[in-house]
Amino acid sequence: MKALLRRILAAFKASSDSAAQGSASRRYPVIPAVAAPATLPVSFVIVRFSDEYLHNFLKSECAHDPLNEVIEIDNTSNLYFDNLSQAILAGLDRAHNDIIVVVHEDVLLPQGWQPHFEQSLRQLEEHDPSWGVLGSVGWNEVGQFVGHWSDPHQFKNTFLDSPYKFHEVQKLDEQLLIFHRQRIPRLDSDLPGIHFLGEDLKQQLSRLGMKCYAVDAPTIHKYADKYGERIVSSRQSDKIGDRESVTYLADEACCNDYLAWKYPHVFSGLKQAAGGVQSSASGRLQVIRPIIFICKGELEAAAARAIAQDSGIFTGALPSDASESALLRMPIYKMIIEKYRCHAQWQKHNTADTLQMLAARLLGDLPLDAGWGIFVPESILVLPELRRVFPEARYVYIQRDPFSTCMEEPHRTACLNNHLGRIALPEAYCALGLEISRILEADPLDHMICTTLHQLDLVRQHLASVAESEPLVLPFEECINSPSTAMERFARWLGAVRSDSASAGLNLKMTLDTHSSIETCGYSQAQKLAAMERLSVIRKSLGYI
Repeated sequence: MKALLRRILAAFKASSDSAAQGSASRRYPVIPAVAAPATLPVSFVIVRFSDEYLHNFLKSECAHDPLNEVIEIDNTSNLYFDNLSQAILAGLDRAHNDIIVVVHEDVLLPQGWQPHFEQSLRQLEEHDPSWGVLGSVGWNEVGQFVGHWSDPHQFKNTFLDSPYKFHEVQKLDEQLLIFHRQRIPRLDSDLPGIHFLGEDLKQQLSRLGMKCYAVDAPTIHKYADKYGERIVSSRQSDKIGDRESVTYLADEACCNDYLAWKYPHVFSGLKQAAGGVQSSASGRLQVIRPIIFICKGELEAAAARAIAQDSGIFTGALPSDASESALLRMPIYKMIIEKYRCHAQWQKHNTADTLQMLAARLLGDLPLDAGWGIFVPESILVLPELRRVFPEARYVYIQRDPFSTCMEEPHRTACLNNHLGRIALPEAYCALGLEISRILEADPLDHMICTTLHQLDLVRQHLASVAESEPLVLPFEECINSPSTAMERFARWLGAVRSDSASAGLNLKMTLDTHSSIETCGYSQAQKLAAMERLSVIRKSLGYI
């Protein structure tokens, strides 16, 4: 958790620095004119994630040179490949030229790039004809940047005053990687997500006795956004902004764990301990007995928190103002990524111990007879896994009319702008027998309907499997219309006696009133009727029609 806090503080500082420099113009590489044209055919492999491809790489002069081939691998919103390595491998298999350049979609190669790169390559091959992997940006043995590039943070050209157009580096940034077809190192298709590909390549090349080099092959990283607007500061880049999100950090942490497992003697410090909390036997028993509130969205989660707080259930507030969201969302998000996107079998249950230790830390000196709760809506995707972590858990399902749920602004798991949505949406469409490609054509209402149908089916299955623990189904509508009744029902289920149910019900109502209204999207009457039709079976089974 200390590493996570350091990352958040660093992101805040970077954001502040960017704000201070927001009015400054970006500096770009300028390549001197070369009389000789390019003569070395290149195979460019690009994994297309978004329309940034159209306004960055595809604007490159060398992308349209008939000497070259451009291999576009469609992985829009990460829907077709589980990780970057898989997508790149698909492109490498289709490459025909000896020199293969794997380049990010948001990289523009400036005019004159190819003949300039050829000069650098010729000089390097006089020194090391059996080079391993090349790039435009890398880190030397003391961790300093080496290369020639521009990004929204900075411009550097470390070759400017050097007679050499190459420099051996310890590892390369993945924005541009250059391979020779006859000695491509093995890309690990089990490496989760998009992180640490360069680190993994470095370790492989080291074992093979080959070296990495940054060469003078300048790049403009994040030249424009998906609409074609120029990016001059990091604040304008959605991808840079996403690095601060918990979903991004959870994905990165999964890659982190994998690298530490694969190279334990090299990266033993990567996998951070989860606080080192040792709980007593009785405390340990409390840890495995949370009340897990099953909530489809944040509004239902707000109702659950209000009920828990007014019932004396610990909701995660700590003296440091940290919260359950900060401590438990991260490992639960990791569990989701591990379950659906990690291929190594050991990793699919990797977070269980971490989650229990974090729960022990969260509880601290809480009286052993006090209850505590988990309120993470996305936990619907890993209910069986949570049951293994917390075998004595009890469950409260805040049930809501699926139609009302779908009339809200799309939830995180129904949006492609985050790692969890890019997992939950294809899982939902596949479960409903729909083509994944339909996700890109469908509107936000379709996304909400499909993810709601899928996730409510997961809830149904889970409640059936834990029926012996007598889960409580608490209608959200009851929480709104008769909060005191809802509080009384929860108290009876909990085995507690309340004398102030009316007051507690008032607190619940006030909590819900501070949140947005149920219907926040301006859908047409025709859209609403169509949604009702698609949701009719589930609504009938839940008693709403």
